Amino acid sequence: MHSIGIRVSTKQKEPKGKIFFAISKREDLKFNLIRTGNIIIPASLEVPEQLAFIRTNLLAVFKEYNVKHAGLRVAEGSANIQIPYRKNIEGVIQEVFANSEIESYDSLLINKFARIFGVNASDIKKYINAETVFLGVEREEWKSYSKEIRECIISSISMLVSLEEIS
Repeated sequence: MHSIGIRVSTKQKEPKGKIFFAISKREDLKFNLIRTGNIIIPASLEVPEQLAFIRTNLLAVFKEYNVKHAGLRVAEGSANIQIPYRKNIEGVIQEVFANSEIESYDSLLINKFARIFGVNASDIKKYINAETVFLGVEREEWKSYSKEIRECIISSISMLVSLEEIS
């Protein structure tokens, strides 16, 4: 069973951005990272067409990797700058989760990660900032990922860990 973690990245006052993702699965007692990547939102399209582009491309990724579980790393409520365009994209992504073959999905904040992994929020921030390695990933490999991809990996794996708690 595959899980995807997604993180939206946009700039203030610009209707363009990227959607980062990481796909992982659990085999035996080990988590395996299958793929990381991003979807670049074409700035040449108007916002409604951009949102349709996002939907179409995410559905293609879900189908290609048989994704059944999804976690969306959403903007923290205490973030200094809330970007409405990012909120629009996050809303479309949640709609795609609800109207696809995804069996379970969640919007994820640092405190939720901390609960899922049984650590403090400050530990999660250290994982995200590559101050500490995550789940035994080699230090240099973990540091080589962008912050957004690290958040996606944590999001993807958190969905798999959550499933274990339910079982």
